[in-house]
Amino acid sequence: MYLFEEIESDSGLSGFSSGVEFYELPFEMLANRSNIGERGKWLFRVDGVLPLHCPAGTLDPPLCQKECDAGTWGFRCENKCHCRNDIPCDFATGFCSNAQCADGWMGINCFEG
Repeated sequence: MYLFEEIESDSGLSGFSSGVEFYELPFEMLANRSNIGERGKWLFRVDGVLPLHCPAGTLDPPLCQKECDAGTWGFRCENKCHCRNDIPCDFATGFCSNAQCADGWMGINCFEG
């Protein structure tokens, strides 16, 4: 494993290789996103195996640039939002921006029904 952190320069090339294709990680993405949940930090396997999972709220490994569709959240976007008045929830946590659950749902992310 290799931990990539403290990115200070936009020179060089970083990304993933499948042996057939190379997936470049742009500097803006390296500096402001993460695949381990800490901004600017990336964990890479050096044995050539691509990561199979994305952080909560994102899809399409290895780059994980696609956010969950509206109304879904969590790992692999498998959970549905249950906010009052169909207000969108946070794509990573499921928290409702209006802090209110739809009828029949409760909990901090309205997931208990």
